[in-house]
Formats: sequence, C-alpha cells, structure tokens
Amino acid sequence: MPALLTAADVRAHVETALDDVALQTIVDRVDADLVQRAGPHSGPLTETVSGRTRSAYVSRPIASITSVREGATMAAETPALSPVDEYRAWPAEGRIERLPVGGSFAAIVEVVYAPVDVTEQRKRVLLELVRLDLAQSGRAQERVGSDYRYRGLDYGEHRDALIGEARPFLVLE
Repeated sequence: MPALLTAADVRAHVETALDDVALQTIVDRVDADLVQRAGPHSGPLTETVSGRTRSAYVSRPIASITSVREGATMAAETPALSPVDEYRAWPAEGRIERLPVGGSFAAIVEVVYAPVDVTEQRKRVLLELVRLDLAQSGRAQERVGSDYRYRGLDYGEHRDALIGEARPFLVLE
C-alpha cells in the first residue's frame, strides 16, 4: 500500500533542500513506522483480543462490524455471533458488549471491522512525523562556552505522542 503522502504533499507544507526521491524515501519510512506501530490506515481490520469479560475492546473506533467470533481457540469453523441477540457495539469506544447482559465472552474474541475513517488525521500526523524526522539534529543538547546552551526536543516522546493521536486506544510502552 502506498504512503498516504507524496513528496509533493510534504513540499506544500515543509521547506527542504532534499530532492523528491530522498524526501519520498523519508515519507515512506515514516509511513511504514506509523502503520507498524498504530495499525493500517484503513480497514477492514481483524483483531483478536482477550475475552472472559463482558466487553471486548478493539484498538480503534468502529465504523462497521463484519463479524465477531469467540471461542477457547479460533478455528476456521468457529461461527460468528449474531449482532441481534449476542452482542452490541459501542462504536465510539471500540467496544463490543456480550449479550445477554451479564454474560461474558469466551477466552478469545476475534473482531473483523472497518475502523472510522481518520485518513485526514493520519495525513496530518504523518506530515508532523516527517517534519520531526527532518528537524532532528542528532544532538540532545548543545553548548558553546557559557554564551550558548540548547536542549533539543525529546524526539522519541514527541513521536510517541503523535502516533498516539493516530490510534487513540493504543498504549505505547
């Protein structure tokens, strides 16, 4: 899947002396890192989550659910639950509640769903991550005599905060 942004998209917002090939290489690398750490840009997504509770949570807000399955293990023949009488979705929370009320899911829950479209937000986060990548000086701090002292931004912390915006339910450790 191609990156959400092109070098031309980045140039519209960032001034850089890099040529298009070098800039696109950075965009592609940062995009791949974002996908690895915050999941694909769009769906459908399949997530296997821990059960044994009344609610199962996926990592992103839900636009639509294709299927919900549960079991001690997931096998190809494990039937999907019925959305009418076996589960209820709370889309904004990324939560699927087991019905009847008071019941619990089995040990493993597999949810196939389309996440809410956050393409524009992801483009903004990707642009900020590219900007951050281009701004890194390679130094955490710098000092020249007693006249000049500079302490740089904590790039890792800032990067994690930006990625957290792209996947709101994600907890980075």
